[in-house]
Amino acid sequence: MGSVFTTNRIDGNLLERLLNRYAGGIGLYAVENGSVAFLFASEEYKSLALKAADVFATHSLGETVVLSNSQGLLYKTIMEAFDLGESQAELKTFDAILKIKAEKLDDDSIIIVRLYDFTEQRSIDTKLKLNEDIIRSVLSETDISIWDYHIDNNCIIKLPYSNDFNRTLEPPTPETFVANGYVHSDYAEDFLDMFRDIANGKEKVSGTFLIKDMNTCEYKQETFKFKCNKSGTGHSIGISTPHHEAASSSSCGLSADNIDNESDELNIDEITGLYNKAYTLRSVSCQVSHSSFGSTHCLLLFDLDNFSAIDETLGHEAGNEILERFGNLLTSVFYTTDTIGRMGDDEFVIYMPNVSDAAVKSMLQEFYDMLLENSFSPQFRICASVGVVVFTKEDFEVDDVMQKAEKALQKAKDSGKNKYIIYRP
Repeated sequence: MGSVFTTNRIDGNLLERLLNRYAGGIGLYAVENGSVAFLFASEEYKSLALKAADVFATHSLGETVVLSNSQGLLYKTIMEAFDLGESQAELKTFDAILKIKAEKLDDDSIIIVRLYDFTEQRSIDTKLKLNEDIIRSVLSETDISIWDYHIDNNCIIKLPYSNDFNRTLEPPTPETFVANGYVHSDYAEDFLDMFRDIANGKEKVSGTFLIKDMNTCEYKQETFKFKCNKSGTGHSIGISTPHHEAASSSSCGLSADNIDNESDELNIDEITGLYNKAYTLRSVSCQVSHSSFGSTHCLLLFDLDNFSAIDETLGHEAGNEILERFGNLLTSVFYTTDTIGRMGDDEFVIYMPNVSDAAVKSMLQEFYDMLLENSFSPQFRICASVGVVVFTKEDFEVDDVMQKAEKALQKAKDSGKNKYIIYRP
């Protein structure tokens, strides 16, 4: 286990401060040369730890009590906090879900571990998620969007389960929406007046404005209706419904003249139901152009490994079914804020706006976990390679980003397939 601790380094004043600062179950551990020594546990910590004795088990080593499962979840969480400053994990026991949060103290070798019984909260979260899924399912069949206007902060937020949720304006004030061209300049003052009326306590407000479609950069009429909240929460909830006739105004170098007045069907890939290549790339370009300076974005290029052999063996109809199911998998894993399209053949692309490297890696891990669980074909295991490009608005050019994604994808295939590679210059 590395070096053996000879003392339990714990200061009484430090312990008192920690107990006063952190309510609930806390434990203290010391880290030295890869070894983790147990120093202290509150009564609540001990009580919760009994629910997962195998994870929290310790044994005596000389004068020190150390973790007996040095490769276990608690050990890994503590070591990650030792390296990164903080870490957290969840642990499912027979009758409970425990949340572990580890944090490095000012002393460079002491880690405080907080332990929570997360069972009830997880149940609440599950119910909320179910309610959100129901709302999202209903709204997916309509063009209605839901907005939350926080009066005190003057912020208007489009809720994530709304139709076409891809707004990245910061700060999300009505004035910013106007300044960034989301609302056409001819309608700017009327749009701002609507929110002034809400702030002044008017019970119901509404208006029809030219609003930019952030996927195509066309302006379309959209009607907003807000009802003031009388419960004193400081929020006003509203809905908006777009009209389907495109206006002649333009932005972003695109206009009603150089963007064909395409029907929705012409933007959709007929096999998978995802966006097609032309619409996807146009949408990505427009969304990035309207993003905040300095924000980080990501483009993922997927390719099904050995799909040609599957297509030749099972036939085109079966191959098309696999493509459709793979598209459904992408839709189920990635966020509604992400743009998902099929580039042709067995290639797919996903654009993730305003995302961190850690979030990208987390989503890709979830994708590969789901891919492993799904049996697309009884004869073939479906695998996929992914090329990943992280970029900012300042260094974005759609063809350049696509070329980088293709290079990373090829490297993933050359190095064994069924993995992702992040592009490095």
